[in-house]
Amino acid sequence: MCKIIMHHAATRPSHHIGDVICVLDDDQKPNDAWENVINMPGVPASEVREELEKLVPETKPYGAEEEGKQAWYDPVAKKWKDLAERPKYAVNLGDATALDKTYLETADKLDAFVRLTEKAKDMITEDNKNHVEVAELNIGEIG
Repeated sequence: MCKIIMHHAATRPSHHIGDVICVLDDDQKPNDAWENVINMPGVPASEVREELEKLVPETKPYGAEEEGKQAWYDPVAKKWKDLAERPKYAVNLGDATALDKTYLETADKLDAFVRLTEKAKDMITEDNKNHVEVAELNIGEIG
């Protein structure tokens, strides 16, 4: 069984309710202060991490190395966009209802992964600051 640990409150500007802080294996004990935990019986933490990482868009550096700029690929627009602000936590499950959480705790692995990816969202695409296209990376792109 794995445990998905999420923020239960937006205590700082960089925190959002439902931000996935970490995914722990059953033998790892979460901090007592973490109140928002989804237990997924029979599912290894490594597989849940892998599913959640698939939601995060591809990124790459661009521009002068000293500038440290990053871009992310928007597969819908088929364009590279500036990663103006990297979120502290890459994935959020804030839209998951109590019913969704109960389902994740009781469903078989395949069904749980389907629901997990339906409810999870990556935080790079959620931030409007990250939607400026990077012209130098999109030259010759067909959109």
